[in-house]
Amino acid sequence: VTRVLAAFRELLDERLDQLTTLTIERWRMERVSRRLNAEDRRLGRRRLVAGATMNRDLAALQAAMARAMEWDLITTNPVRT
Repeated sequence: VTRVLAAFRELLDERLDQLTTLTIERWRMERVSRRLNAEDRRLGRRRLVAGATMNRDLAALQAAMARAMEWDLITTNPVRT
């Protein structure tokens, strides 16, 4: 639960049945496309999100959505791979 709340902060206002594969893909692309700016580089900061972290976040969301399907809160899982 903690991982989903932290990673998908921007999507928490969405209703579960309103989340689509497109919504999730847009979230993923925006997160992947974030670039470090000059200030970040000057301070020696690294990438904001590693690929493995992204995979774990998506796996957590997929599991949460699968549980929502079991509980009949949604009819399809938009994160299903």
